[in-house]
This record gives sequence, C-alpha cells and structure tokens, in this order.
Amino acid sequence: MSTKRRNSISPCSPEVGVRASRRLLAMLILLALGAACLTGRAADLSLWEYKSRITFTGYTQPGTLTNIPLLVELGTNMPGFDYSQFASASGGDLRFSNAAGTNELPYEIDWWDAASNSYVWVNVPALTGTNTSIVAWWGNPAATNPPAYTTNGAVWANRFVGVWHMTQTNALDSSTNAIDGTAGGSPAVRLDKDANESESIGRSVEFGTNVSDRIVVPNHAAFEGQAAMTFSARYHRLGLGDNQQARLLSKLAAMGAPDQYVYRLYHLADKKYHYDFDPAGASGDSTDESSRLIWEHVELIYNGATSNAYLYVNGALQSQTSGLVGNTGVSSLDDPDLYIGNDYSATNALAGILDEVRISNTARSSNWVWATWMNMASGSVFNAYAPVLQKFEGTLFSFR
Repeated sequence: MSTKRRNSISPCSPEVGVRASRRLLAMLILLALGAACLTGRAADLSLWEYKSRITFTGYTQPGTLTNIPLLVELGTNMPGFDYSQFASASGGDLRFSNAAGTNELPYEIDWWDAASNSYVWVNVPALTGTNTSIVAWWGNPAATNPPAYTTNGAVWANRFVGVWHMTQTNALDSSTNAIDGTAGGSPAVRLDKDANESESIGRSVEFGTNVSDRIVVPNHAAFEGQAAMTFSARYHRLGLGDNQQARLLSKLAAMGAPDQYVYRLYHLADKKYHYDFDPAGASGDSTDESSRLIWEHVELIYNGATSNAYLYVNGALQSQTSGLVGNTGVSSLDDPDLYIGNDYSATNALAGILDEVRISNTARSSNWVWATWMNMASGSVFNAYAPVLQKFEGTLFSFR
C-alpha cells in the first residue's frame, strides 16, 4: 500500500510564498524556519512502546550531507520486529527522531506491506561519517493518525522538484509540486521480486510491452531553464532491440532543429547511457557497457555555474562534459511535457523497469550521489538496525 500527499507546500520548502507580493514575507519565513527544517520539530516520544536505532554505518565518504532522504526498511531485517507491535495496521503510529530522541523527523511511506517488508523515506538532517543514527518509534494507540509531513512533501524539501516512486502507472509526485504523471500505452506495475530483482524497492513500473509505453508528466517551469539540475532513476534493463533508442527520461518536442528538445537521458544498442542538453550544447555517454540486466542507479547532473555535466552510474563518475553554455534549455515550440520511459514520439519505450525517478533544481555532490545509490542498492550494508527495544510500564527509554 502506497501513500499519497495532496497538501499545500511544506513550510520547509524553498517554494513557500514565491508570489511577488509576498516575497519579503516569504524570505522572513524561510529564515525563521530554516533551522527547524534541518533539525526536525521537537518531539515527546515517551508514550511510544517500541523503538529501534538505525545507524548509517555504510556512509564512508568525507563531508556532511544535509537534509538527505534515506531509505529505511522495516521487516525481518530488524531483530525483534513484528507488525503486531503497531497500534495502526497501516503504520500510522510510526515516528522517527534524531539520535537523542528529542526532534521528530519527517518521513514518507513508500510502500507498506504488513505481510512482508515496508519501505520508508526519512529526511536525515545531517549525515556525517559512519556513526550517524536515527531512531524509529511505534506502538502508540493515541497517535495512529500520520502527521501532515508524511504526505505534504516535507521529506523532499531540499530542492527536489519531482519525485516519482513508481508504485503505480499513473505515477504520483511526492515533491511539494505534486505534478502527477499519466500512463500511456500499457506500462505495468511490477509486484514480484525474482533473483535478478532482489534490490527492488517496494513496487516499480515496467515498460516495453508496447513501444508506446510511457508516463507523461505535465510541463512545469521547474523542469527546464535552470542553472543547475540533477536527474536520477533506478533502472533494470530487460532487453534491447538493435535500433532502439530507449528513453529513461526526456523533455523534447521534436528532433532536427535547435531548441526543440531540452534534455534526454537514454541508452542505445551499445548498452551505454547517453545524454543530451540543448541549447547548452552538452552531450556524452558512459564509458562502458553500463546498461546491463541488473538494477542500476543512473544520475545525470547539469551544473551551469561550472559549465559541466556529469553522468554517474552506481555512484561512480562515468562521463564529464565541459563547455556548457547557460541554463538548461527552454523549448520555444510548445512547452513539451516530461516523458518517463519514452519520448514525445511514443515509439522509444524502454525494455525495462524504472523506480525512484527524481529531478532536483540543484547540482548534487558526488558524495550525495554515492550515498543515494548505496542506501538504495545495498541497504543491508549502508544501514545497521539495532534490536527492537520495548518500554516497560513506568520505565522511560534512555540512550547511551
């Protein structure tokens, strides 16, 4: 079971109050709330019955990453965990806090399955070294209604402009923009996990049964004309025809003339990932046959400030293009929609599966890219789950 937010913009989002008549007030609000977004709201979790500490022991990169959404898996991977411990069958009493248990952290349930494992995204205020930890709490009959932050995009307030978890074919956008996609052709939700898909996260969407398979996201100003952007997706290739130009993500109206496409990320029969930006003049491809029959994390970064584009596959830099000019393009034709799994022609569908498609209007760092990939691809290595502890009557939890 997935969840859906349809609320107004989070107060932690940089999108708050952008109307011209209220820009000054918006800046004051952002200054006042900025610290709260980084640390979470004050919490009193003394009435929660169960807890487990999650430590991100796999983050071995230098530097601190702030407000990064990280995946937490609930299930048999947590010693002593059982869904019967929840007061809400849908996990409504779930909460997360900082290591000390003093500040509540925004989270979003990606997929909830009381018969198996569930997947939750938590906004971690600061990821530093191998000792960063958070705490999961559950088991409070008086708190079975999920907080507003679980559905209003607060988890993705750090410059995300589109986040599609791909739990259904009409892909829902979990960012504060709430720009949902509409399926065309016959893409299908993948419900199973076979041996080659052991790294899947909850549910995903398969393309390629029909060459017109696609998800169309309406045009939005945040998707083009930016000085910096980051595009990412998890992709599992199932097959590839010799002449297929398989699109992971594209925003273009037509081919054959300048400014008719804005960007595209795709692979060809050479099994390499390729990308193009227009009119910035950037293009490139991966250095090896990266598009294989396994789950891979692909991240494309456009940095107009440094005039560079970067392509990462599974956390490793595969291509760098220099000499970019200006911002990402803006089509002069008809404000093309964003296509996931195909392009405007509806003839270049992937023969594969997509999950966790995201766009940000910032250039993510190499450490961010690595941590995001590692957290999703090898959660059992990146995350360490402590045994579940239960609070006895009259006894408060203590942290050491």
